[in-house]
Amino acid sequence: MAGFYDDYAFLPAANIDALIITGAQPCTANLREEAYWPEMTQLIEWAQTGTVSTLFSCLAAHGAVLHLDGIERRALPQKLSGIYDSIRAEDDPLFFNTRPSVPVPHSRRNDIAEKDLVAAGYRVLSRLYNGQVDMFTRETPGQSRFVFFQGHPEYDPATLGREYLRDMTRFLRGETDEKPGIPENYFDRATEDRLSEIGAGSEVDLARCQGIVAGALPRQTWRANTVRLFANWLTLVASAKARKANSRTVQTRRRAS
Repeated sequence: MAGFYDDYAFLPAANIDALIITGAQPCTANLREEAYWPEMTQLIEWAQTGTVSTLFSCLAAHGAVLHLDGIERRALPQKLSGIYDSIRAEDDPLFFNTRPSVPVPHSRRNDIAEKDLVAAGYRVLSRLYNGQVDMFTRETPGQSRFVFFQGHPEYDPATLGREYLRDMTRFLRGETDEKPGIPENYFDRATEDRLSEIGAGSEVDLARCQGIVAGALPRQTWRANTVRLFANWLTLVASAKARKANSRTVQTRRRAS
């Protein structure tokens, strides 16, 4: 990790315009009890005025709305894992040159109710097939535009498979009684059939599962849209930065005159 990571405290002096805060494997049911919670909340507070736009993904989105507006996430009956169609709810420059319905990876055990977001002034941009919120924004005059994903459009082709294998490893080793569901709309049918045959209990089963996942060719139907989405986001950040710079220039000229 040396050379690629630094402490969050360096950010205020880094002169950055755009920031991405992604999720992590939760260790507690209550996000406020996570070891990183104090640092994360300080980062969110700084990002409101220290960035042009900040993007929050999955658990980071849940933590941000909890800290900013007290919006509690709610547990789902079972983990949502797979590739799901996200349907546009409103037009936004983030969607330039994208289709009205696009596939997005999701991997989460919790959800945020749309009614809670709307009541707090958030704007819902897209929803999943089941009505759950996918993308939403928080826009406060004079502050950074916060963009939130409940999903993970940034995932690489193998990420959902690795997460599934991680959960299956815990199950097969008896560390949990919950057998994870196979990610939906991700593996081909033959791979799904082979994985569904694996039961509980031995290192042989674990080795077999590892081999099946390693040899699979997951679908990556979301990549092209993700590239457009992030390109649009960075374009909007650059445009907003330019407008701010022009505004400061005009104000300086007025004071000088």
